[in-house]
Amino acid sequence: MKIFESKLQEYSDGNLKPKVFELSLLNLAEAPAGVRDSMADMAIVLTPYFPAEYPHINTVAEISMSIELSDELLS
Repeated sequence: MKIFESKLQEYSDGNLKPKVFELSLLNLAEAPAGVRDSMADMAIVLTPYFPAEYPHINTVAEISMSIELSDELLS
């Protein structure tokens, strides 16, 4: 996260100075609601833990697993 903080300041010529709270402001379970409710601007979100909230993103992963499974069945 220190790299993100330093690069953001570098690319914005010092105009943006982020405050990084490394999993202390929101934990992984609280991240989607925290971003939705504007408690944080960015967070790490593990979409497979929230299939109802991220159905389109999870579809890509599910399809790739189905393709792997069908290849094994055809062999």
